Amino acid sequence: MTQGTVHFSLVVPLYESAPYLPDLLTSFAEQRPGGYEAEFIFVDDGSPDDSADIAQRWLDATGRAGQVLRQQNGGVSAARNAGLAVATGDWIGFPDGDDFVGADYLSSIASALAECNADPVLVSTNVKWYLETSNRVSNTHVLRFKFADGTRAVDLDEEPSYIQSQAASALFRRDVLDESAVRFIENLSIAEDALFVGEYLLRAPSRNILFVKEAEYFYRKRAAANSSVDTVHTNFDFYFHRFERGYLPLFERASAGGVPAWLDMMFLYDVRWFLPRESNINQKAVWMSASQKRRVLDALSAVLKHVDDSSIHRYNVTGLGVDHRCILLALKGSPLPAVGTAKVVASDHRGIEIRYLYRDTLPGESFSRDGGVLQPTAAKIRRLDVFDQRLVFERIVWLPAGGPVTLTLDGNAVELETSVYRAPEVEPLRKRSVGERPSAVRRFRRRLTARLRAEVAALLPWTYTSRPGTRGRGRRLRTRRLMSAQRLLGARRKYAHAWILMDKVLAAGDSAEYLYRYLREDEPDVNTWFVLSRTSADWNRLTEEGFRLLAYGSPSHHAALCEADAVLSTHLDVEMTNPLPDKLYPDGKRPWKYVYLEHGVLQHDLSIWFNRKPIDLMTTASVDEQQSIVEDFSSYLLTSEQAKLTGFPRHDEVARLAAESDPLKRDIVLFAPTWRHKLLADKTAQGELRKLRVPFEDTEFAQNWLALINSPELAELARVTGTRLVFLPHPNFRKQIDPALMGPDVELMTSVNDVHELLTRCRCVVTDYSSIFFEAALAGADVSYFQFDRDDFLHGGHTYVPGYWTYEDHGLGPIALTPLDAVDVLRRQLTSDSYDAERAFFGDRLRRTLPLVDGHSCERIAQRVKDLLGPTA
Repeated sequence: MTQGTVHFSLVVPLYESAPYLPDLLTSFAEQRPGGYEAEFIFVDDGSPDDSADIAQRWLDATGRAGQVLRQQNGGVSAARNAGLAVATGDWIGFPDGDDFVGADYLSSIASALAECNADPVLVSTNVKWYLETSNRVSNTHVLRFKFADGTRAVDLDEEPSYIQSQAASALFRRDVLDESAVRFIENLSIAEDALFVGEYLLRAPSRNILFVKEAEYFYRKRAAANSSVDTVHTNFDFYFHRFERGYLPLFERASAGGVPAWLDMMFLYDVRWFLPRESNINQKAVWMSASQKRRVLDALSAVLKHVDDSSIHRYNVTGLGVDHRCILLALKGSPLPAVGTAKVVASDHRGIEIRYLYRDTLPGESFSRDGGVLQPTAAKIRRLDVFDQRLVFERIVWLPAGGPVTLTLDGNAVELETSVYRAPEVEPLRKRSVGERPSAVRRFRRRLTARLRAEVAALLPWTYTSRPGTRGRGRRLRTRRLMSAQRLLGARRKYAHAWILMDKVLAAGDSAEYLYRYLREDEPDVNTWFVLSRTSADWNRLTEEGFRLLAYGSPSHHAALCEADAVLSTHLDVEMTNPLPDKLYPDGKRPWKYVYLEHGVLQHDLSIWFNRKPIDLMTTASVDEQQSIVEDFSSYLLTSEQAKLTGFPRHDEVARLAAESDPLKRDIVLFAPTWRHKLLADKTAQGELRKLRVPFEDTEFAQNWLALINSPELAELARVTGTRLVFLPHPNFRKQIDPALMGPDVELMTSVNDVHELLTRCRCVVTDYSSIFFEAALAGADVSYFQFDRDDFLHGGHTYVPGYWTYEDHGLGPIALTPLDAVDVLRRQLTSDSYDAERAFFGDRLRRTLPLVDGHSCERIAQRVKDLLGPTA
């Protein structure tokens, strides 16, 4: 090595890296020369593929310095430690085998080190996402602000928010590693990078970090989502060991000399990604027992005892919700902030909604206006469901309409924020340096170019297929112009104060359709419209019946949305709740209220989903579900001001059809299971049905249901009782099932004109978790549940969080766990008088559960909507 040359050692752990390793090796081969030498150490961690052979062939072919080590599988930390033991470089990096680096990676680091006078102990490189699904690079990493001022050295003790949490995108001085003996924690698969970096910096002679903007590290976001970051669902390292074996010992060692603020920030950065998972329906740890949740909270609490309150208040590396800051403070044993934890959320003719956070017990509260005391018209205590913590709660109160309100808690006046909680001590980090700001001329050129491209995309929608941003701008521009044209052509008068109703984009036949019929017949003064896709099988039927239809997504639909008072739908998909971006409305926000005509009776806790939706009014049908929403310590943001027990129009319709049906024509045994989140890929466009990830027949779901409906015992039972066996899968995959999978006695129903009329022809309905059983029972059919996967489905396998409902205490029929048991239940229902007592029992339960099936649900809902809209209704 020549004098002044930097010697790098790059240690690459290999485990099932074969599909990705060539990209990394190519990036190594393409490194531009300049003031450095490098050795490449590959550690085969017992990989079952040929990763090691690929690496060895590359070393042989290129003549690069390095070696391939082979060991039994011990995890990424053991592999890195093995490579570290033989590394000879001055600076050691640990790139992952599925990532790659830019061509100037090593040369830019060498150049920056040569020019740096700060004697850095760590080099941080510029992480960018490589999105495998779209084969593009995204410069959106949340820590990119560290490079806003270009390549520079930072003293972490002075700027504690400039953290380095990833070892793969950093380089470390070998002399510091040798002297400190810092190594990766083995047998720990989560947070091992951050813990290594934290331990290293604690023991280093300084905290000077050199940020090298030109050194690009491309972090692969795999299409298969099977990296260690993506596969943490039930990983105990993720939930327990990272805190118990990692952070707690690290903080205990640091506390001897005073825990530095940057270490607090590193921990809080990690926790910032950890806590929000509890607010994600696909990531929430519903599989955990109560004791396991307590263990998580205890582990967090133990570490937080060493974290300074001011760090929690001031954390600004990323966003961190005030509610999560409060939970962290409470777990630490500290008081909540005195400012920023109370807010006014809504104010209209209905009243004023106020929310505030508190810990432990409800404080003495008082509301006043102009010296007079106000009494709540609706109120509740909301549980913040984060690992079932019971320290921090949210109070939600509705007060009479009027002027500003003064809130007093335990005798102290509390400042009310507007709309959102606020963390007043957070100082925003600069995301772009002044030196990088484009000139005025350059900004003008960019805007002009973007506008011209959008104009082309608006006129020629098929252009710019490789520029989704440009296509989106063109689509919005085209929509805005069509809406303007509609308004000029009289749309404002035509759709003034409209009530826009819809069930699904592709289907009617639910409560919205029945409510529309009522409004047109009994409340003609309401300007009522119904939305549906022109491609729907229901379009012609409703057209022939004289429905005032708006094609979903059409200029007329968009124009109506700009003038409407209310949008009412039986579903909460984005197509219904956010049919237009706010920026396209004349005043920059939607003018209408959203009314959720609940599709089915709530059985599970859907608060995570509901709380993200702009629900102004929600209809319910069951006393139990209504209580589960509005009661104290539920997780729903909705109160009795928004959730109203009205009954469902669809239930009234089913009861009417059942009363008019001929019992002698009941000849169907219907099998109607619901969908499974894990079976379906994400939507690719609004309104589209989701596609199966794998062929239907290869799924456990299909194998169990096919075993039931194709069983010889069931076929014999159908022949004896003169019944038809009909399989009606959920619409999400109804048309993705091969009819050849059905036995000769089974009919596969891929479409149904009127599901309620179908139910009146059923003697029995077998479902699993679908709310269709309510309608089936109302239609007079015997209900049963086939739940082969109940432990998985009800504890994290679907988009459900367990709520008040249990099938034993609230269900309307027997439960079977195997196909044979399900057949036995059907045999009793179809052939035995012994089921009469159970039938009567479940009938009584149905009447108690749904007390408002009386033909007046539409009338009640219409009045509730008028109450919501106030004088304009």
